Amino acid sequence: MPMPRFAEIPTILPVRERRRRALLLASLQRASGLDPGLLEPVLDRSPPREAPGDGEVLPVLLDRMRSILRDAGNTKALPDVALTSALAQSLVEAALSEVRSEAQRAGHEESFVRLQPWLQVALPEADAENLAASTRQGTAGLQRALERLRRRFRQRIESGLALWSAEGEQRQRLRRALHAAASTGGRHELGS
Repeated sequence: MPMPRFAEIPTILPVRERRRRALLLASLQRASGLDPGLLEPVLDRSPPREAPGDGEVLPVLLDRMRSILRDAGNTKALPDVALTSALAQSLVEAALSEVRSEAQRAGHEESFVRLQPWLQVALPEADAENLAASTRQGTAGLQRALERLRRRFRQRIESGLALWSAEGEQRQRLRRALHAAASTGGRHELGS
């Protein structure tokens, strides 16, 4: 059997592009309220624009989002904070969904459901004791399980950020901008 040529070997790029597209579509729908059926064809025709070198990613991304929304028939002007908040919230929800799916596959969905409210905030000691008693897990076991979920959640957030920015200061600036928008304009915060 002949070896496949290099061009025929599947790459990670299609997976990355599908994730980027899904996250962008969710963000556009959240920001505008437009039906995904209207947004999808426009998104498919809209080529991705890369930020120059180590330049800012967010302005390029916001410009693309506005262009897609305009081409899809959105007539209302959306401020940067609304688009950025929609992107941040969609990133958090995607990360939560991925962590939940991982927990399901591992047979730990019940634990995920119990601990999800404390993935982004401190677990009060009284609540920790009550949860530990109700699950017969012990406080230390509960804290370990929560820390594992938090670590996976942060990894999924980082993976989402990596869809648009390279390592280093560029990603840090994107994280800070999304965190600020989520803190002021949304109900979720980014894992830090």
